[in-house]
Amino acid sequence: MANITVKIVTPEKIYLEESCEMVTAPSSEGELGLSASHIPLLANLKTGYIKLYNGSNVAKEIFVATGILKFENDQAVILTEKIIDLKNLDQADLDKNITEQNKKIAEHLKNGNDKKLDEAQAQLESLQAIKAAA
Repeated sequence: MANITVKIVTPEKIYLEESCEMVTAPSSEGELGLSASHIPLLANLKTGYIKLYNGSNVAKEIFVATGILKFENDQAVILTEKIIDLKNLDQADLDKNITEQNKKIAEHLKNGNDKKLDEAQAQLESLQAIKAAA
């Protein structure tokens, strides 16, 4: 199988640039799987695992926050807010953030602020994905 190049970029740096046979990513429309000769694609990413495969083996797993994936000419460029280190995550802080987001959602429901409600719900989904993976 032919290889593709995967580049993961955060606001701080290029986190990874590596060759693999396939990459999977959690898009807002569902899990994406991309390999050589895939049609060009632009997708919004949810918080979750980016997995690089060689054959049927996962060569690398990186947990990322939300972002954007662009695939073109056998190159996947992933722009993400941040890489999340699940091994050194403060569970108490995570639980506190989830509680705060639930309060914000309740407040936005009460006030009828749909835009802020959508943002708060998206943030809560990201926090819950982190908690489930940790």
